[in-house]
Amino acid sequence: MEKDELLIFNTLRDEFNRRSQTDRDFRSNVADWNRSLQFTITDTNNTYNIQFQNGQITPILKGSVVRPNITVKSSLRNVLAILCGQMDPMGAVMTRKITVLGSPGDLAFIKKFILKESPRIREIAKTVSM
Repeated sequence: MEKDELLIFNTLRDEFNRRSQTDRDFRSNVADWNRSLQFTITDTNNTYNIQFQNGQITPILKGSVVRPNITVKSSLRNVLAILCGQMDPMGAVMTRKITVLGSPGDLAFIKKFILKESPRIREIAKTVSM
């Protein structure tokens, strides 16, 4: 399952970075957003360190970070449901299917630029075993 988790996170990274490189408006919104995000998949208790630096996501590393700006915890099933457009991110937070901790500005950023429906993730979801 760790392989599936890394595939999903790396796909998100690739989509974010590609958009940052090709979409001028997107780039201007994310260029100065330097944050660390710690994402824990509750099914496996695997934790991933996602770093945003100068409008890009750096390579994703397994493991936690000291004092992340944002922490997210959820099952892989719920993460995929959000990324496939089958679950509303705010509804998932309200029903505690996903836990997100951080400043209000950081949370708005995550909702606007990260937790978005992804056709590539939808294809990956078809092959993920849960």
